[in-house]
Amino acid sequence: MVCIRHLLSAAAVPALLASAAVSAALLARFLLIEPPQYAWACQVAVPPAWCPVRAAAIMVVRAGAPGFLALLAGVFALWRGSRLAALIAVAAGAAGLGLYVPEPAAAGFLLGALVLVREPVCPAGRLGHSHTPAASSRQTPVHPSA
Repeated sequence: MVCIRHLLSAAAVPALLASAAVSAALLARFLLIEPPQYAWACQVAVPPAWCPVRAAAIMVVRAGAPGFLALLAGVFALWRGSRLAALIAVAAGAAGLGLYVPEPAAAGFLLGALVLVREPVCPAGRLGHSHTPAASSRQTPVHPSA
């Protein structure tokens, strides 16, 4: 009996988190950062109130923050075995892949995914090898004595 339900739930959380992160990153990229009409609107004498938010988003992307956050979280997750840090690495890595920071984002994503894969996802004794021989049932070799 392989814990299919546990495997699916353990895989679903990082997959949904990565999907949500890359979706939010791409929405920010294509709806907030890249449209030229927003850049033109922010260059007038009295810019709209949302221009500082757009400028901050551009600075975060230009600095490569999502990719470097993913890399740092991935290294920390690998070092400490932290599931939370691994999930942060996967989410930030997915976002960084959509926001022009592919190298550190991919490395952080992979490090976080490696930590998540190494975790046991099934309770003890549910992997199909549910029993181990007890110490009393082990046979000891009999040596003939002369």
